[in-house]
Amino acid sequence: MKTLFSISVGIFAALLCFGAYAQFIDMSPIPDSTGIVGLKYSRASYKTDFFYDGPSGGSAVYKLYGMFPLRNGWTFNAELPFVVAKDEGGDDSGFANAYFGFQRAIGTRGKSNFGFGLYLPLISSSDYIRPSVGIVSDVYGIFEFTEAITIRLNYAHHHIAEKGVVYGFEIGPDIFFPTYSEGKTELLFHFAAKGGYAFGGFTAWAEIANFVNTSSDSWITDMMISKLVLGGQFTKPRLRPGIFYGIPLDENTTGYTKSTLHIKLDFVIGR
Repeated sequence: MKTLFSISVGIFAALLCFGAYAQFIDMSPIPDSTGIVGLKYSRASYKTDFFYDGPSGGSAVYKLYGMFPLRNGWTFNAELPFVVAKDEGGDDSGFANAYFGFQRAIGTRGKSNFGFGLYLPLISSSDYIRPSVGIVSDVYGIFEFTEAITIRLNYAHHHIAEKGVVYGFEIGPDIFFPTYSEGKTELLFHFAAKGGYAFGGFTAWAEIANFVNTSSDSWITDMMISKLVLGGQFTKPRLRPGIFYGIPLDENTTGYTKSTLHIKLDFVIGR
C-alpha cells in the first residue's frame, strides 16, 4: 500500500507540476521545452464620449494562441483573435488577423531569441466597430486589427527563474502593407520591457509596451503608443490562470480609454 501510495502521489505531481515556465501577457512568447495552448480575454473600459454610450458589455477580444517547440531551438507560434464588437449602431463581431511565426533560441541557455512572423488579413472593412474594439482592448496587438499584411521581426532577451527576480525586453520592426486601396507601406518599431518576481508557483510582473511610427503621415498613428500592464499568473499547474490590469500612458489612447482588463488561461502540453 505504501508503494502504491507513493506511485500515486508521484503521478499526481507529474500531472500538475512542471519546471519554470516564462510568463508573458502583451510581449512575445518565450521559447520553452514545453508547448502551450491558451486563451486571452481583453476588454477596454471606455470614456463616455467614445462609441456613443460605449460598446456592449460583452464587446472584447478573445484570442486563441499556441506555442509549439520544434527541433534545434525553434518554436512555432500562432494566434487567432475573435472580436465581439457591438454598440447601438450594430454588430460587427468576427475574426481578426491571424498571426503565424517562428522563434529561435540563441545560445545554449536560451535566454535570448530571435523571431519573425506574418499577420495575415482576415478582418474586413464592413464596419469600424471590430477594429476599434480590437485596438483599444489590445493596443500592442494593433496589427491583428488593421487591414494589412504585416511582417514582424523581433529580438528578445529574458532572465527567468522558478524563484527570484525575472526581467526581459524585446525590440524590432513591423513592416505594414495595407490591403485597402488608399493605404501606403509603413515602417514601425515596437519595444517592450518587463520586470517582476517569481514566488515559486506564482509570478507577478509588470510590462510596459510601446510602438512608434517612422512616418509623420501615418494611417495607423503618428504618435508613440504606450501601455503599462500589471498582474500575475500561476506557473506550476498544467492549467495556469492569470489576470492583468492595463493602463494607457499615451495621450492618444487615454483620450477614449480608461483601462483594460486581461484574463488568460494557459494549458501546458507535452513533457
